[in-house]
Amino acid sequence: MNYVKIKLDKERNLKINFNALEEIDHEMKIKYNSAFQQSIVMFNAYGSNASFLKMWLFHGLKWEDPKLTKESLGDIITKALEEKKTTLPTLLEACLDSAHACGVLPDPETEELQEEAAEEQDPKK
Repeated sequence: MNYVKIKLDKERNLKINFNALEEIDHEMKIKYNSAFQQSIVMFNAYGSNASFLKMWLFHGLKWEDPKLTKESLGDIITKALEEKKTTLPTLLEACLDSAHACGVLPDPETEELQEEAAEEQDPKK
């Protein structure tokens, strides 16, 4: 499965695949890994980065709902938050999980294992 189920106004399938990343990259005008990492730092530091999160959710959901707009998504997210169907950290985690599931961002556990294997081969590092 290359999408993550999230609860908003209804259960939706979030898919942050290569096409979604390209659209995000174009919209942000910077490389996606850098943009994603910067946004995660901001999210963790300030508890929210609404424009980042909304953009990623929009591009990850519109494959399933072509009539979705950013404005309507904002309304959907607001209502889901008010009704306690989700939280901002849950939505951010879903974006990360979806990007990992689609293979466009490396899985942190896989990266860690690769780093450990490299250190075992070259203990000088």
